[in-house]
Amino acid sequence: MRVRQWVLRGIAAAWFIAGVCALMGVGVMQAKAQVAQWLVARSWEAGVQAGEPLSPWPWSDAKVVARLDMVELS
Repeated sequence: MRVRQWVLRGIAAAWFIAGVCALMGVGVMQAKAQVAQWLVARSWEAGVQAGEPLSPWPWSDAKVVARLDMVELS
């Protein structure tokens, strides 16, 4: 009976750890998306002041060349 309890606790702990890792992965993706939006906005403002397109981060292959604004229709 003791072995069965340890096995069930081990399985429960493994599922718990897997769930925490999955949630951390989602959180990391959300954080990266927020940081990317901030960097793109910052490079847009700096590019407007400099008069030329700039990269949002040093290893980026892209440059911010346009800004898209959307108007909500009521």
